[in-house]
Amino acid sequence: MKILIFENSKQIAERLIELISETVKGITFYKAGSYGEALYFLNECNPDTVLLDFDYPGNSSIELLKKIKTANDKTMVLALLSEMNESNVKQCQQHGADLIFDKYADFDQIPAIINVIK
Repeated sequence: MKILIFENSKQIAERLIELISETVKGITFYKAGSYGEALYFLNECNPDTVLLDFDYPGNSSIELLKKIKTANDKTMVLALLSEMNESNVKQCQQHGADLIFDKYADFDQIPAIINVIK
């Protein structure tokens, strides 16, 4: 399984990799620190799952979500929100996010979800 992590915080990205690796074996991770890198990994590596920081500066998260779902609607997108308000959740849903998580409150649930997806 291949997972692309598009996360603004390097610490959160590293912690996600640690947590998932402890629970799920056979994962290849790609970390994108910019929209351009995320597009590159999306096109070159064809990830099965994307962990998408929805709070990325600008509209790059929404644009990336649209591109992911246009390129391969089978790619699972887990949107990570630091603010679970109605507007953010609605945007994620409208643009095709498969699952939506509170980045801080639901953090520990992500490895179990990845294990089920795998």
